[in-house]
Amino acid sequence: MDSFALTIVAACIFLLIASFSLKPSNKYNIPHSVLLVFLGILLAFVIKQCPSLAFLGEFQLSPELIFFVFLPTLLFESAFKFPLRKLVEYSVPILLLSIFGYLLSVGLITSIIWIICTLLSISFPILAILLFAVIISATDPVAVLSIFKKLGVTPRLTYLFEGESLFNDGTSYAMFVILIGFLTHSAGNLDLFHLDIAILQFVVMFIGGILFGVFMGYAFMWLISKVKTEETIQLTLSLVMANLTFLLADLSKHFLHIGGHEFEFSAIIATVMASIILGSRGIQKFDSSVRAHMDILWEHFAFIANSLIFILIGMLTVQVMTVPNITELWFIILLAIVSVIFARIISIYLPLNIFNLFTREDRKISKDWMKILSWGSLRGAIAIASLLMIPDNLAIPHWTLEISPKDAIITLVIACILFTTFVKAVTLEYFVEKMQLAKFSHIETLETLEGKILTITMLLEKIEQLRDKKYISRKNFARFVKEYKSSKKHSIRKIANFFIKDVDEENIKTFLHLHALTIEKKILQTLIDHHEISEQTYWTLFDKLIKQEARLKGGAKQIQGPYIDLGKIAEEEIPLRYQMTRARTVILKKVLRRLEEFACPDLCIPKNAINIVIAQYKKWSQKAEDDNAHLLEKYPKICRKGEYAIIGEYIKDLEQEYIKQLEEKSILNAKVSKYLQSTGLK
Repeated sequence: MDSFALTIVAACIFLLIASFSLKPSNKYNIPHSVLLVFLGILLAFVIKQCPSLAFLGEFQLSPELIFFVFLPTLLFESAFKFPLRKLVEYSVPILLLSIFGYLLSVGLITSIIWIICTLLSISFPILAILLFAVIISATDPVAVLSIFKKLGVTPRLTYLFEGESLFNDGTSYAMFVILIGFLTHSAGNLDLFHLDIAILQFVVMFIGGILFGVFMGYAFMWLISKVKTEETIQLTLSLVMANLTFLLADLSKHFLHIGGHEFEFSAIIATVMASIILGSRGIQKFDSSVRAHMDILWEHFAFIANSLIFILIGMLTVQVMTVPNITELWFIILLAIVSVIFARIISIYLPLNIFNLFTREDRKISKDWMKILSWGSLRGAIAIASLLMIPDNLAIPHWTLEISPKDAIITLVIACILFTTFVKAVTLEYFVEKMQLAKFSHIETLETLEGKILTITMLLEKIEQLRDKKYISRKNFARFVKEYKSSKKHSIRKIANFFIKDVDEENIKTFLHLHALTIEKKILQTLIDHHEISEQTYWTLFDKLIKQEARLKGGAKQIQGPYIDLGKIAEEEIPLRYQMTRARTVILKKVLRRLEEFACPDLCIPKNAINIVIAQYKKWSQKAEDDNAHLLEKYPKICRKGEYAIIGEYIKDLEQEYIKQLEEKSILNAKVSKYLQSTGLK
C-alpha cells in the first residue's frame, strides 16, 4: 500500500478513536481534549510494540496542514458565533488581555527563566527563552469552553475568555513571525534588530488584519446575499471565506514592502474579524435552512481538526521523551512550568485590575473570574503550529547544550501543554463549581421551576390522549400520571416558597419582561425566516430589543415601549415604517398570548406582577396597531403594495413547505415534488 493510502487509513483510525472516546469522556466527566492527549500517548507506546502499526506513527501534522487547513476552521467556528456587539462591549478588557497581558506574560516568563538560569550558572540563551515565551503565551479555549458550556457559566465570562483567546492567538503569531524572522535572517545579532521596525510590523499585522478581515466579511456577505436560495453555494462560500481570508492575509507579505522591510496582515486576526462580521451582521443573508446546519457543520469540522491535533500532541509527547540529551532540560522544564503559571496570574490580574479602576461598578471583573481566567489558560493549536514552523537548522547565539535549539523549545512547550492539559483542564471544573460561577440566578431558578411545571402540564395532556386512543394500558397510564403529578406538585410547592422567600415583585416583573423579550427575539427571527420583513427592519427591531434587554439586566425599569416615531416620514421610508409597525403588531400579540399562559394558577406568579406586565404589553400592542392603521389610512397604496410583497414572500415559503409535506406523506414522488418546488404554483 502506498504512503498516501496509509496516511488516509491513519487519519481514519485517529478519527475513529476520537469518535468512540466521546462516550467515556461524557460518562466519566473528562474533558475530551484531555482524553485524546492521553490516548495519543497510549497509542504511541502501542505503535512501538507493534511494528505493523508503524504507519500510524508516520502520520505527521505538517505546519502547512495545521496553519492553512485546521487553523482557519478552528478560528471560523469560534468567531462565527461570537456576537459583534459583545466584541464591542468587551473590547477594552479583551484587548488589554490579548495585547498588554500577552506581552506582559512574555516579558515575565523570559525574565524569570533568564534571571534564575543566570544565578544558577545554567547556560540557556535569552533568545531561546524569548522564543519559548512567545509560543507558550498563546491560549487555546477548546477544553475550557466545553466546561463552561456544560456547567452553564455566565455568558459574560465565556465571551471574555473566548475573545481574549481569539485575539491573543493573533498577537502570539505576530510576535512569533517577527521573532523567527529576526533569528533566521539576522542570526540573532541584536545589532541588526530595529525595535521601531518590529513595532511597526506588529501594528501593521494587527490593524491591517482587522481592516482586511472586516473587508472580507462584508464582501462575502454581499456574495451570499446574491445566492439567497442556494443552500449548497452558501455553505461553500462560508468555507471559502474562512480559508481565502486566511490565505490572502498570509500572502500579503509578498506585496507589502516598505523601506526594504517586509510587512504582512495577520491571517489569524483577519479570519477572526471576517468570521465575526459574517456571523453577526451577515447571518440573515443565509437561508434559514442553512443557518440550521451551519453550527453542526462547523462544529464537526472543528471536531475533526481538534481531534487530530490533540491525538498527535500525545504522540509527539512520546517522541519528545526519546530526544537525545533531554535530561539537560529537567530543571528548566520545571522552571518553565512555574514561570508560565506565575506569568499568567500577573498578566490577568494586573490588566483587569487597571480596567476595574476606570469602569463602572456593574462592569467590573470579579476576583473569582480572574482566578478562572488565570487557571483556564490551556495551550493547543497555535502553540503546535508555531513549533512546527521553527526551522530545523535554527541557530541561536551562545547555544552550548547538546540538544538542538528546536528540540529544546519543543520539549519545553510540550511539557507546559501536558501540565495545562492534565492538571489545569482536569481541575478547572472543580474550581468553577467551588466558586459557584455556574450557580443559577433568581431568574434562572424561577425559569427552571416554571419550565418544569409547564412541560409536565403538556406531558399529562399528551398521556391522556394516548389513553383515549388506547395506545397505553390503564395501569401504565395511572403510573405515569401519578409520577408526573407528584413531580408537578413538588415543583409548585417549591415555586410558591420561592416567591415568598427569595424574590420581590420587582424581580418578578424583570423576569417576565426578560422572558417576553426572549419571545420577541424568537418571533422576530421567524418573521425574517419567512421573508415577512427585510434585513433592515430585522436589525432595527433586534437592536432595540438588545438595548432593552441590557437596560433591564442593568437594573433599570422598562418604562417605555419600543414605539416608532410616525411624525414626518419621507415617502421612501414608508414601506420600512409599515413593515416595522406590522412586525411589532404581530410580535406583541403573540407575546401577550404567551404571557397570559403565565397567569396559570399552577405557576404561583403573583397576580399583581403579571397583570402589570400584561397591561404594559397591551398598551404597546394597541400603540403598534394604531400606528399600523395610521400608515394604512394615510398611505394606502404604498402600504398595500408593501403588504402584497411581504405576504407574497411568506406564501412562497408556504408553497415550498406544503409541497415538501406532501412528498413526506408519499402523496408526491421526489421528481414531481422537485418540479413543483422549482416552477412554483402560479
